[in-house]
Amino acid sequence: MRLFVCFLGGMMCCGAIAFGMFALQPVGAHEDGFGLAELLPDFEKIYQNALTFPLEKAGEKIYNDDILEFYQGLLDSCGINGSTTE
Repeated sequence: MRLFVCFLGGMMCCGAIAFGMFALQPVGAHEDGFGLAELLPDFEKIYQNALTFPLEKAGEKIYNDDILEFYQGLLDSCGINGSTTE
């Protein structure tokens, strides 16, 4: 009996999740190809900015020209420079 109740509870939870997914779809989402994925922010860009922002801010605090040139070269060789984080 307990197994049957757990099975029904799981089915109800899955049904609620499926209903929630369909309820979050915007009206007319199927006609124009605009779905839930387009409504979410660009996580890749946010992640990249979160990783590179401290390094770029640290470069602003370097006042020695030789060290700054080395630091900029290091960031460029690693692919972390201001032009890639638009």
